[in-house]
Amino acid sequence: MNAGVQALTVALRKNPPFMCREKLRTPLWAMIAMLLFAYAKAQDRVSKPGVYSGYSRMLYREIVHNSQYLTMRDGVKLAATIYRPAVSGKAVETPYPVLWEGTTSRGRRNSDGTVRLLSSAPRATEQARLSLIDIVKFGYVLVQVERRGQGASMGFMRGYHDRTESLDAYDITEWLAQQSWSNGKIGVFGCSNTGEAALHAPTAMPPHLKAVFAGCYSWNKFDGFLRGGILANWGTGPQTSPLSAGLTAIPVKKTARSSPRHRQSVFIVMPYIAPM
Repeated sequence: MNAGVQALTVALRKNPPFMCREKLRTPLWAMIAMLLFAYAKAQDRVSKPGVYSGYSRMLYREIVHNSQYLTMRDGVKLAATIYRPAVSGKAVETPYPVLWEGTTSRGRRNSDGTVRLLSSAPRATEQARLSLIDIVKFGYVLVQVERRGQGASMGFMRGYHDRTESLDAYDITEWLAQQSWSNGKIGVFGCSNTGEAALHAPTAMPPHLKAVFAGCYSWNKFDGFLRGGILANWGTGPQTSPLSAGLTAIPVKKTARSSPRHRQSVFIVMPYIAPM
């Protein structure tokens, strides 16, 4: 509590507000105490470039992770890494909100066979922040899912805004909502390439999707991909060569059960057709 709040508290104690009835004094003091507490908390909050504090409390100091495949409705398996808060090296069982990203890579495998996750890469602090890994310590679960044709995931990428990826986003979101470590509140995030991918989720309207944080994506799709009527020569096929992607992909160590099939929703998958 800062000096101004302390001075105000002392002044009120020495000169309490006049009340006609004694029984009204307690509720008044309770209200004043609540206002002082709220004011003190507001003064402690800092949000500016490079500094963010006072808004929430770190609950855990450890993070554990595991990898597994998630099976989509058409049988294609997508590789996922799940980061959970932990105590003494063991994941906590408390269900928390889940944030996930449809990424192109969960990390990289080195030429000597060792695995380099985002949290253990060079300049790990910066990369972990960009990937929101630190948010796990504040009571969240973070999941990174390699999209079709990326990393260790099966299938193939047909380009940005493939409606198949929106179906995957639906299945992933609903699968996450059903896990024991999830409280059913799911958010998706991304920036640039993954920001475009994050926008697939709300178009499919999964019931448990509560928030979308997408940055650095092309809001105007004509300007971003078809400027002047000419199809952009990026984002319309594999982002890396299959050979290099296969050699550097992180293996999945555990196979998960299939995600539920949502027969109540009907989607039409449109094939990609290049403009003439």
